[in-house]
Amino acid sequence: MPEENSQFNSLSEQARLINIALKYTNGDLEKAKLMASGQLNDVSIIKGRFASDSTLTYGIFVVFINYINKYIVNVSSLVMSTKSIFEKAKIFNTWKSFYSDFEMFIREEAEFNLDASGFTNHLSSSIMGYDIFSHLDREDLDGVTADVKEIIGKFLDDYRLQCQIDVEKTSSLSLELEGIAVEVPAIEAPLPEEEPALTEEDRIIAKIEEDAEYIVPGRVIVSPVRGKYIKDIKSGEAIKIIFSNRDEISLTIARMLNALTENDEYIPVKARIKAKIPTGGGGYIIYGVIAKNTLAKIIEEENVKIEMDLTQGQTNTTKSESSLLLYIALLLGLLSLTLFVILYLL
Repeated sequence: MPEENSQFNSLSEQARLINIALKYTNGDLEKAKLMASGQLNDVSIIKGRFASDSTLTYGIFVVFINYINKYIVNVSSLVMSTKSIFEKAKIFNTWKSFYSDFEMFIREEAEFNLDASGFTNHLSSSIMGYDIFSHLDREDLDGVTADVKEIIGKFLDDYRLQCQIDVEKTSSLSLELEGIAVEVPAIEAPLPEEEPALTEEDRIIAKIEEDAEYIVPGRVIVSPVRGKYIKDIKSGEAIKIIFSNRDEISLTIARMLNALTENDEYIPVKARIKAKIPTGGGGYIIYGVIAKNTLAKIIEEENVKIEMDLTQGQTNTTKSESSLLLYIALLLGLLSLTLFVILYLL
């Protein structure tokens, strides 16, 4: 059980990450899955420091840029009149380490910050007028450095300043998980179409699926000789089903139920009927419970004969047969005793 709970917890966490990632992939589920698994990055992080001895202005900054959709996610900076901040900043550390130090510097040096908002706004607005997105696409560090140095030089009126940067990639999902504010540009949504009124069938399906934590697609196993027609099966009965999709959730649940061969092929599992909903044309939608809060959804277009799980039925039949044999034995014994008494009295 602990291993089973661990698998479900892992599955729930993965589903949570995918759900967060969806808003950064414009609803694209496949890209969201890649982002949740760390295989898709969309953000370049520019970590930098500069020193202008002629103006006695020194600073550090971090710029988060969505290089795929070409917009600025977040910009922060710290500008001071002492060179210590320039010397302390370790821009070649990982972005998480650098950002942690950056936040510490902000807390410790807040009262000495020189018009950081003015510098931050200048840096943010100027980036859009340069070719930085193209440099980031090509991973051209020299090009990014030259553009950023020119932007800062214009702000300080000092083109001889020192400027060092490093660039690292991550994802919008990682930023959110680290508590960094991620701005997504507003997209004007089209006017929603008027939705048709829900049918009773739609309401039933919505209620069933709302109550379940996981729903995986499946299919019935056709059994023309010994099977039972779908129209005749009832709630609570058990049928044999097999998973039909090879998505991450289906595979994880299959492993938990030992429903995979050594070659990762699906094998049938038992599903206890929760609901059977008729559809137009003689078909049915079947929901079967395969694990706690987990349903298999089967869409069958015809009223075919399907394989039932007779394990429980066989057990009950065996018990009934045993009871009948015991009853017959007792009855024969009673008859024999009665016959013996009658013969004895005669």
